[in-house]
Amino acid sequence: MFNKGHLNQKCSQAMKLIISACYLLVLLVFIFPAYADKSNQKIITPSTQVQPGFDKTLRGLHQLEVQADGTYVARGKVSGNGQVKIQHIIFENIVSPGNSPGCINITGDATFSTTATLVMEIGGSDPCTGFDRISVGGTLTVNSAAFNLVLIDGFVPVYGQRFDVLDWGVLAGAGFASIDTSAAVLPSPLLWDLSQLEVTGEVVVGIQSFADGDLAPLGNPDGVVNVADMLIATRIVMGELAPGALEYAHGDMNVDGVINMSDLIQIYKLVLP
Repeated sequence: MFNKGHLNQKCSQAMKLIISACYLLVLLVFIFPAYADKSNQKIITPSTQVQPGFDKTLRGLHQLEVQADGTYVARGKVSGNGQVKIQHIIFENIVSPGNSPGCINITGDATFSTTATLVMEIGGSDPCTGFDRISVGGTLTVNSAAFNLVLIDGFVPVYGQRFDVLDWGVLAGAGFASIDTSAAVLPSPLLWDLSQLEVTGEVVVGIQSFADGDLAPLGNPDGVVNVADMLIATRIVMGELAPGALEYAHGDMNVDGVINMSDLIQIYKLVLP
């Protein structure tokens, strides 16, 4: 005997099964793929979408990518001032502290990849307000990144000035693949001594050494070493005259960073052989 109520019940159950299957299909096709990277190198879940701690004054850290091991990757340009509280961050683009200039402090580890470029500006003598600095509390790894030095605001440093632009707990990696100072040209005979960049994190204002004893006229050497040069050297050694970059370039005969009696004797020998 045909039971219309029983048929309606069966149809209702079948419809619920169809609707449930449709929901499951939507989840599999549209929802789950948005949370899992197909490369299996990165898993993005609601918990890891929360960014690590960093100051709002820093720009370029609001769209970090997180790898499976918990390392964060900054693929865009990073600038501004502030602190990054993170276990490990990899920079793959331009990193330029401050708003000309400034400081970025990273509490954990940091890596500058082969595609990263550090743009460090110098416009004064004090860190963070006069020149850029990046401080890494843990391990700083430099994997053949580029380093660009820039002078700003018409600032001209003097001989012997040191600018501590990088600090780290431990330094690792292959170092910088290139160092560009074309935007930080110094007047002759000043030049950049970059030998300490991967030792102490400092860039130093050095000089081109002539060590020829040509000191006169003062500030404009004439290419001739005579009694006038000997007299200027004597005044410097006696403390009557403060040497400038040109005097160090020509009068520091043994290139030890000072003009003293040893240099004076050598100049005397040139004038009075």
